[in-house]
Amino acid sequence: MATRQYAKSGFFRILFSIGLGILIGLVTDAFFTLISIWLIPEYRMFPLILEVPAAALCVVRIYFRREKPGYPDSNAKAIRPSAALLFGISMLIIIGNILYVIVLSSGMPHGNWDAWAMWNTRARILAFSDHWQDVFSPYLAHADYPILLPLWIAGKWRMIGSATPLVPICTQIIIYIGILFLAIGFIGLCSGAVFAAVGGVVIAIFASLPEYMPWQYADPLIAFTFVSAMVCLLMLDHTDEIAGYIAAGMCIGAPIAVKAEGGTFFVFAISALMFRLCYRLKQRMWRMGKIAGFVSGMAVPIFVFLFGKIFGTSH
Repeated sequence: MATRQYAKSGFFRILFSIGLGILIGLVTDAFFTLISIWLIPEYRMFPLILEVPAAALCVVRIYFRREKPGYPDSNAKAIRPSAALLFGISMLIIIGNILYVIVLSSGMPHGNWDAWAMWNTRARILAFSDHWQDVFSPYLAHADYPILLPLWIAGKWRMIGSATPLVPICTQIIIYIGILFLAIGFIGLCSGAVFAAVGGVVIAIFASLPEYMPWQYADPLIAFTFVSAMVCLLMLDHTDEIAGYIAAGMCIGAPIAVKAEGGTFFVFAISALMFRLCYRLKQRMWRMGKIAGFVSGMAVPIFVFLFGKIFGTSH
């Protein structure tokens, strides 16, 4: 039964996994880039050396555990033709939005001036300066902002060896795809193909992300972390795997490492989580292994956040 359900909901599982994987990849890559810049700056490929084997292990693990979905599985029916048509429409709109972003970005390859001052300039310092601590200089705009997005961009620039504007442009597109895949995949797993198709069309048409993406702000990324955190809060009711708790901890902790607004969201998310934990304490929803997994996942973005705060204060 589990195999049959998995086969029929595999499309949404793939979308969900890609969307969640994009955010986890962003966070872990920023973390490894920080370690590389801080401790071994001469090894620019250090993050890639760790990430490729980790990604391969994840793919192998998903393949061998494909009969144990660990997520909600109300979508046990085949996708209807009407839903398939709506999916086709949403995909056309998404492709159109991406082309729209590319066209606008060609006219402002470095984003708006304040995006350059806040994010890309800091990424350039992290990537190529021998004095990377200058990224916390009070002479830079919003030097107190968290550094997860600049770290991600800096990591790619270090690997390429050039501060090409294609990296921040492609980053915005990747974030957009991650948000859509995560939302559509989760709706499909929870409520079925029809609701996922309708949700895909609504998000593709009414989401204002394509208007902000060419500016290269951190707003699309903070939105991505908010969506991922809320999805993970719901996901915890449907998985008993430690990996699910590690992913949830990383996604719930991610907003605090992106923008100042993420700190407020983080407090509310943790409060909601503690309330659920106390409410379901008698059911022993969380055991020590799950708590350890959640904390270890959350420790990655929190380390990035605290690193910036500590070095920024002492600069």
